[in-house]
Amino acid sequence: MFLTNGHTYGSKFRCAGDIIFDDVDISPGQICNVQLKPFSETCNFLQYQKPLTPEKPYFFAQIRTLTHNSKITLGIAGPDIASDSHPGNWLNSVGYHSDTGRCYTSHQCVANTEGEKFGIGDVFGVLVTYFGEKKSTVIFLKNGSPVATRFLFGGDHSRYLPTISLENGPIDLGLMWPEAAMGVPQYSEKNMLHWIRPLSVKYDVMTNMFVYAGEEKLSGELIIQSPHPLAGDIQHFEVIIQEMVPNCPGPSVSLATCSPMIPSPSSTLAQDYLRFDLDSNGKSPVDINTFMNVK
Repeated sequence: MFLTNGHTYGSKFRCAGDIIFDDVDISPGQICNVQLKPFSETCNFLQYQKPLTPEKPYFFAQIRTLTHNSKITLGIAGPDIASDSHPGNWLNSVGYHSDTGRCYTSHQCVANTEGEKFGIGDVFGVLVTYFGEKKSTVIFLKNGSPVATRFLFGGDHSRYLPTISLENGPIDLGLMWPEAAMGVPQYSEKNMLHWIRPLSVKYDVMTNMFVYAGEEKLSGELIIQSPHPLAGDIQHFEVIIQEMVPNCPGPSVSLATCSPMIPSPSSTLAQDYLRFDLDSNGKSPVDINTFMNVK
């Protein structure tokens, strides 16, 4: 273990605060121990100095210990991020916050997908699914399932450094850096269990249906999103409405970006969509096929 309150150590890590971590050479399958000392309340920072790449696009952590007010942020940031900042709350960075479940990109948390809170025993991760010239796309994972997508702005992939911030110890993590992670998670839009959905929406494998399972009356919108975008080889999708409450508007079928196109504060998410409303005659069930083709 290595105790630090400084900034840069060798060529592998940049660190600040009361973090204790394994300062070792990373090998496949190796779990690195990362801990925050008890009573440490300020933001504590650890950054791995080797960037994510198309071959190694993924890293993750399992929570072993935390308190009721602990905050863990797992994300991606450049080497210039301030040591007292969380990834996602810095320009051209992304981060997944444990205490709220919110996922940030360049200070912005507004998007179609919101993320989920996590606690002891949960495994949460960050996966770059596309490395672009001006921006890339990121999926945040909880216990192996996609929970949110965000853009990561900036085309310099050498700045895509795995970064974590910790507040309010004690915190204990088992972390796999990109070089340690064995394989890359694979997700398919054909597998409905891989679609990103709110906690109140369940997927019934037997009926092949998404069902609202919340206890309260549905108000507002619930968004279900594919883990992958439409593309040249995936140009079409269909939605079949099997059952709904009478006198209720139908669902919206939409194309949208995974988060706002321009970093905050100059942009918010455009909520344009195509909406199909059912007749208000109370007939149920109703079968409606909708489709889109991308040219």
